[in-house]
Amino acid sequence: EVNTDATDMGIPNIIEDQNMNLLSGEIELMQSSLFLNQVIDSLDLDITYYSVGEVLDFELYKSSPFQVQWKSIPSSYFNSNHTIVELDKTQYEITFFNGQKVKGQYGIPVLVDGTKLVVQRVAGLDVDPKNTYTFVLNNRQALRGYFAQGLLVEPKNFNANTLRISCQDYNAEKAMYIVN
Repeated sequence: EVNTDATDMGIPNIIEDQNMNLLSGEIELMQSSLFLNQVIDSLDLDITYYSVGEVLDFELYKSSPFQVQWKSIPSSYFNSNHTIVELDKTQYEITFFNGQKVKGQYGIPVLVDGTKLVVQRVAGLDVDPKNTYTFVLNNRQALRGYFAQGLLVEPKNFNANTLRISCQDYNAEKAMYIVN
C-alpha cells in the first residue's frame, strides 16, 4: 500500500513546529531586556507626569504642562512622587518625596542635591490652578517591571506567523504608543 497523503507522513507537523519555533523566538525577543530598553528609549518614559484627582490620578502622557529635565539624578529620588505647583506664569515650586522644597523659574536651572534640575513650561498646554500635579522619575528596573506586568505577546495565528501584542495601561494613548 502506497501512502500519498503527506499529512499521514507528518509533514504539516514539521511545518507547524517550525512556525511555533519562529514565533517563540519572536516572543522571547520582544520580552527581552534589550528589546524593552529600546522601547523605553523610544517612548521617553523616564519621567511620568500626573494630574492628581480626588479618587484617581490621571497620567498626562504627552500632555503635561511641565517638562522636567534632570541629569545625574540621585537614586533616592527615583520611583517617588514629587509635587509641582505653579506660583505664577514664570515660577514654580517642587515638593520632593522627602519634604524638601525648591522654588525656581521656568527654564532656569536650580540645584538639588548638587545636580541641576530645569523645569520648562510646555507651549499650548495650560496649568489648571485647581489641579495638583506630580511627577515620578522612573528608573530602568521599574520600567522593565511595568512592561513585564502589562505587556502581553502571544501567538495569534501559527500558520500566518502572526503575533498579538497588547498592553494594559490606565492611559489608552500611552498603551497605543507602546504596542505600535
